[in-house]
Amino acid sequence: MNLYDAPCTILSWADLPRIDLYLDQLLTLTEEQLEPLNTTGERLLTSSMINNYVKQKLLPPPTKKRYTRDQHSRLIIIALLKNVLSIADIQFLLERLDEIPGMTPEKLHNRFLIGIEVAFSRIAAATWQPSEESPTRPVIHEELLGDDPQAGVDADMLEAFDLAITAWACRLATLRRLAGGSQLRTTKAKSNT
Repeated sequence: MNLYDAPCTILSWADLPRIDLYLDQLLTLTEEQLEPLNTTGERLLTSSMINNYVKQKLLPPPTKKRYTRDQHSRLIIIALLKNVLSIADIQFLLERLDEIPGMTPEKLHNRFLIGIEVAFSRIAAATWQPSEESPTRPVIHEELLGDDPQAGVDADMLEAFDLAITAWACRLATLRRLAGGSQLRTTKAKSNT
């Protein structure tokens, strides 16, 4: 497996169950999709979490104890984004996305999957990959590593460091964008009163 391939364990919209699911079914199916993407080693979802998302109005309540494909998709998005954003930020973001004219759960799900592909493409483009010119490490690390026999492992750690910095920068940029949207909302609310 290439480190820079986008994970493809999340079902496409067409492959999400069309029948409504009970909580335990929803939890099992969602966990199966998310397990290969779990970076924390902890459970990404529990029935208590799902119930709390419903109480917080982050996830629409079930109808007759069953969850729809729309709710299943939203739960996947919430479960993955909570690794980088607070629940309040996710709620704010999803509310704003729901306000976009023509936005449907299917379009949001598809946009999420496209977003994952784009993100991994950007990472692959910005990250060193072996070539004939530099089969063991990127030129950017040559000065630091020289002829060190440990260089391959060290290059991996330098790349991990670069990716961690990129992750931090992406999170910060996201929070700044959300804060800008929050200010816009506050300004709109004041002008309507």
